[in-house]
Amino acid sequence: MRRRPNSAALLLIALLLLAAALSGCQREREYTRTCFALNTFCTFTVYDEADAAHLSGCVALCNEYERVFSRTREDSELCALNLAGSGHVSEALLDVLELALELYALTDGALDIGLGNVTELWDFAAAEPSPPDAVQVAKALEGSGAGNIEMSGDFVELNGVALDLGAVAKGYIAGKIASFLTSQGVERAMLNLGGNVTVIGDRHGKPYSIGVQTPFAAAGEYSALLELSDASVSTSGVYQRVFEFEGTLYHHVLDPSTGFPADSGLLSVSVTCADAALCDALSTAFLVMGRDAAAEMIRSLDGVSAVFIADDLSVTQIG
Repeated sequence: MRRRPNSAALLLIALLLLAAALSGCQREREYTRTCFALNTFCTFTVYDEADAAHLSGCVALCNEYERVFSRTREDSELCALNLAGSGHVSEALLDVLELALELYALTDGALDIGLGNVTELWDFAAAEPSPPDAVQVAKALEGSGAGNIEMSGDFVELNGVALDLGAVAKGYIAGKIASFLTSQGVERAMLNLGGNVTVIGDRHGKPYSIGVQTPFAAAGEYSALLELSDASVSTSGVYQRVFEFEGTLYHHVLDPSTGFPADSGLLSVSVTCADAALCDALSTAFLVMGRDAAAEMIRSLDGVSAVFIADDLSVTQIG
């Protein structure tokens, strides 16, 4: 484990809105709504006054999907499935499970939604957090893993596995909200769900500029600048949900093979592609896999690119 350099948890990704988007001096007017869901702030921005009426719909969709995917809300569909151990699921939950199981196979288990019994042992919100006992973690790993899940149509059998969809759900929701906005005729918008950023259209012929936060640096210090139009970017990093215990930094991205925080030589990974859910899932998987294995996979995928920030803060862009 690495030692924590100097600062508390920072935003995974920062948004840089161009000051002269209309080739003039004034900033373009924005219309924004924010809500709190899935343990993060979700912000929706449009740029035409007529489109602002759809922001309430964005918030409503975000809240609706939280009632499907939340691992902590007792009234969520996911909690009910974890408690029952099996059952028929909604179309939204089925979509996410199918994608997650496909990526579980593609990444050789680096993306694993079947670690709920392990993640439950890690309490990053505790007043004085500490790592769980290694014996407890090893016991929780027994029988865990997405490979134990069985599906037949919309019927899911967990076989003792507890689901945690934190690596996929926010991206899926962002994609659904983007689809809603475009169906309403919205041509330009930006969605930020806890560092999962999706943009619709461009800024009057120019791409949106998205800054990738330098790990452990002051907010607003960037290691890379991404230019996006009609695309998504998701960042997974070791510097946000963290705690320090006896001189060692522990972060929330767990290695499915150990049940402890991944230590792949990377501080963050930012994945860009057209599919928001895929971005979300791959950024987590790549952080676990490490740069070389992730780079090899990127070369086999169409339209996927990534920015890797290593332990020494060196930056590598692939794809």
